[in-house]
Amino acid sequence: NIGLLLGQVTGVEESRGVLRLLESLAVGDRLRLHEAGSGERHAFTLKEMFWQGKAMPVAEAGDKVEIGLPGSAQAGDLIYKTGETTPGGSRSEKKWREHLFSLAKPNLAEPPPVGHLWTSLKSGQGRGPGKTLSKPPQMLLRVRSFTEALNFHRQGIRHLLVDIQEENFTEYLRQTRPAKRLHGLIWSLPAIIFEGQLSFYRQALKTLLDGGWHTFMVSNLGHLVLLQEARDLSNQPTWKKRRHGETAAGAQPDVAGSTPQKLTLYSDYAMPCLNSLAFQALQDLGIDFVTLSPEADRGTLELLCKNAPVFRLMTYLYGHLPLMVSRVPLPEGKKALRLKSSRGEQFRLVSRGGLTYLIAKVPVLLQKPLAELRSLGINRFLVDLNHSGLPVSEVAGLLPRLLSGPNLSGGLPMNYYRGLE
Repeated sequence: NIGLLLGQVTGVEESRGVLRLLESLAVGDRLRLHEAGSGERHAFTLKEMFWQGKAMPVAEAGDKVEIGLPGSAQAGDLIYKTGETTPGGSRSEKKWREHLFSLAKPNLAEPPPVGHLWTSLKSGQGRGPGKTLSKPPQMLLRVRSFTEALNFHRQGIRHLLVDIQEENFTEYLRQTRPAKRLHGLIWSLPAIIFEGQLSFYRQALKTLLDGGWHTFMVSNLGHLVLLQEARDLSNQPTWKKRRHGETAAGAQPDVAGSTPQKLTLYSDYAMPCLNSLAFQALQDLGIDFVTLSPEADRGTLELLCKNAPVFRLMTYLYGHLPLMVSRVPLPEGKKALRLKSSRGEQFRLVSRGGLTYLIAKVPVLLQKPLAELRSLGINRFLVDLNHSGLPVSEVAGLLPRLLSGPNLSGGLPMNYYRGLE
């Protein structure tokens, strides 16, 4: 049974638990307790709700409440809403599931649209499978350096993604004043971080959090721990995970004069998502927007989009994605090598940051099925410039061409048309 996360229990006394709500709640709603220690679940109906001794029939997102809990509840447990009372009666399980998947308003402060780059999403408009979205797609452009991000921002490209690497972080420290103009910037953690690099990433994340940055892309579970550790070190107020359209409306500060810091989290394709259970697991971890696996085929995507809120899904439209990553070094003095398979396929071996990447000469390209993907309701796409070799002068023309044509030549749609059999 799918639930909507309400919040984490912060304290329990005499079978009553305190939590700050991430969603609205009313007496009569069906709830489920997830025990953090044992993993056990307990379903129950909310019979009464209080705050500071006053009964509350209804509470809104951001309110702090005290509710009755099963006797085994402890601080740290999670509370989910699995059904709710409405003016017309209680929703059936089917209607509740439909309601959850209709929640479609991420709490993002977006800049106005620029050219072909749509930069805002509104809920409930043309999102179902079979309905081609009338608004232009939102394009997230992964750039190769922080300086490049500043240059593209001056050209009107607003949704930019920068990898957190030592050279990019150093550039950021040198240009913190112009960096403040980069609204919509996403900082991306690398999929592979070695033990000796952890201190750098803790400090980098702490610095970014202190600087007011709150949007990150993660590629493995350890990144969530790193973000939590950085938050603990940060001067920012308490970080609380966003869940299912969480809003700051009515939020009460944790400390006098401060509002809890909200993070918006994206998952990269290294955290693969090919089914609705994987999607739900990522959402429960605090992921707001999920990148689909490049291995996904047409049939798999159709099924997934029928069983998950598609406005939270995105996929790569263009990118030279690594086919393999190894620690085996290239021959001394070599930064790259060209390879050719027995079938004539061309590849490059590229060394970067102590790792060796195998990159296909042609990019992953889903330009041909773009209209089909949009008919499923997917309207967020990533364009990755890493390993592309594209000069900066050609990038501005690449984005509208990917959307409107003519089609680029030589790209691979991966398994989209072939299936996963």
